[in-house]
Amino acid sequence: PDAIRKIIASSCGSYHYLASQSGFYLLDAPTGEVLAYVPEEWGVQNVQELSPGLVLVATMSGVKLYQISR
Repeated sequence: PDAIRKIIASSCGSYHYLASQSGFYLLDAPTGEVLAYVPEEWGVQNVQELSPGLVLVATMSGVKLYQISR
């Protein structure tokens, strides 16, 4: 089983960023379809959009930055 720790909407409204026990998910906002998934061994504790398309992902092993491109 997976546990959702945080879910936020992107500033453009097209995506949802989801932090979970299994990793980081990029979801299509209208459909909920998983567009991308990055597994994390110890899970993701927090996710925050720093600017449009620039996402900070906090894990137990460190912090990662992802650029979302269309």
